[in-house]
Amino acid sequence: MTKKQLRSLTVSLIVLICSLLIGYILLALVYEGSLLVMGLVGLLVVSISAALVFYAVKLVRFFQKETKDGQK
Repeated sequence: MTKKQLRSLTVSLIVLICSLLIGYILLALVYEGSLLVMGLVGLLVVSISAALVFYAVKLVRFFQKETKDGQK
């Protein structure tokens, strides 16, 4: 994976996380149902976002390790 591909993937993950959070905020503004349902949806959005952040950090660390090993 090249540096350009990694940067592109990271930006894509950031955009995905932001769109998830913005979508949830907009849903919370117009939804008039149970607070339990909104809490569960919020928990789902937060868990997906956390998993994506974890994946992105792990990928960046792996890429840095690979480039460091390649420079030796």
